[in-house]
Amino acid sequence: MIVCSGSVMTALLIWKAGLPSAVILRTVSEILWGMGAFFAGRRSGLHGRRQGAAEGALCGAILFLIWLCGVVIFKEAPKSMLLQGIMMPLTGAAGGILGVNTRLKKPPD
Repeated sequence: MIVCSGSVMTALLIWKAGLPSAVILRTVSEILWGMGAFFAGRRSGLHGRRQGAAEGALCGAILFLIWLCGVVIFKEAPKSMLLQGIMMPLTGAAGGILGVNTRLKKPPD
């Protein structure tokens, strides 16, 4: 949800401002994928309440594989593939740790 809404808002900003779209869109896309991994890891940490780093890193790795499938399907060759491969599991692990250590008034659904 966050990735989709952020992508739409960025596309509208680029379209209205007439900015050089390729560089800005790629950078914002990488940031949004990282945020998606963070919040997926946090969600998994909230539900699991244990092993937040491992579950969050797994969420980030799964999102990286989804991103990689999109790269292969659209036949792009991003220079930031190694950066994404490192960033997404790390941000997912950080979100998982935060999710496990968050105090809740009521348990999640």
